[in-house]
Amino acid sequence: MTRLLVIGFLLAVVSVPAPVQGGQEPSGFAGPSWGSPRTATLDLAEKHCGFTMDRAPVPTIEVSCNEYQLDGITRPVIPTLQSIDDTLQGYDIVVPLADADAFRTALIEKFGTPTLTLGASLFWKWPSGSEAMVSPYNGSATLRVVTKAVLARRAAESKQQREQIKKGF
Repeated sequence: MTRLLVIGFLLAVVSVPAPVQGGQEPSGFAGPSWGSPRTATLDLAEKHCGFTMDRAPVPTIEVSCNEYQLDGITRPVIPTLQSIDDTLQGYDIVVPLADADAFRTALIEKFGTPTLTLGASLFWKWPSGSEAMVSPYNGSATLRVVTKAVLARRAAESKQQREQIKKGF
């Protein structure tokens, strides 16, 4: 019994991510800060993108951009800015695989030591509840940065889907 308690305690300690060390928590994307109105993200996209798509699925609105030039990355990247309740709350950036190593290095310099590393994927979590993850995917590297509002929305949507599935059976 004592052995089970010790193992349980060790598993609990190991599963709690360490706080991010060094670097800084993201506060928005290239000018617009978290909570900025969607019009600010559209203005940014119009100035810096070769092509912009404003997708408005309810309740999350996404502004996708192509041909965005990110400092230190040789090829254009594709950011998608996410708004909830008409305010900036997260973003994804797709980077060509050829630039993935430089991108990962730049992220570690900017965000600090990852909270968790699993294979080629890096994860960060900050006390505010914001999270970031970068991982290789389908010939590219994808960074996803979200605020607590995005995570809460996703959890609520997931709960709603589970309840609908239960009702269907």
